[in-house]
Amino acid sequence: KLKIEKIQLNIPNLKQKKTIVHLSDFHYDWDYYIQRTSPKLLETVISEVSNINPDLVLLTGDYVQYEAGPITEFSKKYISRLKAKSGVYACLGNHDYKEGEKGKKLICDELTAVGIKVLLNKRVQPFKDDESFDLIGVGDYFYDFQPEEALKGVSNDSGTTTRVVLSHNPDSALKFTKWNISLQLSGHVHGGQVCLPKVGPILPIIRRIYEKAPHFLKKFFPGRRLYYVVDQWQWYAGLHKVKNDNGAFNMLYTNRGLATHPPLRLYCPPELTVIDLIPAFGSIQAMILFRLLLANLFLIVDHFLIWGVEQISHLVL
Repeated sequence: KLKIEKIQLNIPNLKQKKTIVHLSDFHYDWDYYIQRTSPKLLETVISEVSNINPDLVLLTGDYVQYEAGPITEFSKKYISRLKAKSGVYACLGNHDYKEGEKGKKLICDELTAVGIKVLLNKRVQPFKDDESFDLIGVGDYFYDFQPEEALKGVSNDSGTTTRVVLSHNPDSALKFTKWNISLQLSGHVHGGQVCLPKVGPILPIIRRIYEKAPHFLKKFFPGRRLYYVVDQWQWYAGLHKVKNDNGAFNMLYTNRGLATHPPLRLYCPPELTVIDLIPAFGSIQAMILFRLLLANLFLIVDHFLIWGVEQISHLVL
């Protein structure tokens, strides 16, 4: 069952509140015997997005499973119905490169054909009335990841620009520490998919056991490739702080995705994320407020001194 996660983030120098819907990891396929994302779930997602009426819908990849072909049906039947006030934007995930450049191009073309703006190592301003809000999308971490290209010409401006990054793999957060990033949105991990209450995903636990096991036993461990789907397993889901090179923190949010790889999800429901970005006092606003308070203080002191002189004058006279 779909779970809607709601978070609020205070963003310094943001002009006005923005509501974002984040979706990830659809894995749409022609194999109807193994439906990783059911039509019922997709219809629920579309209905919920319509009810929320967000400023932006942001998608972080893995639209197909292996073949790129299903993207045509998926785009026209489902993705085309996702609407937002200022547009729907997307980056690609590792599964979107399974058929190489040809498959990647087909996916980008089909998404674009239904009005989705695909950001591959690009930076745009999605809001016409706010040039201080950057939306950045990069290629997948394993295939076409070019953060330097996407952030070309960007300076570290002490948080005066809001920057939201779309990057499928949360491990990539370590590659964005050169810049001040307000929020990175990722997916890829499916939240670990099989989790234990108060413990989290079992895959990193099995990975630690596997790495310490004698060599002759390693071949008996199932699904060994999955142990290394990410390095930073602590970022498997939810909101995290990543310290950057400027002494501040970049925020990272990892979505659990919508698809379910066989055999199941356990204590890890598919996710639709609603993120409210709230204006918060940053350095510029704080300085303006300080100067206003200081000016008012001087006025009060000035009036008090004038009143005091007038009272003394009356007494003397």
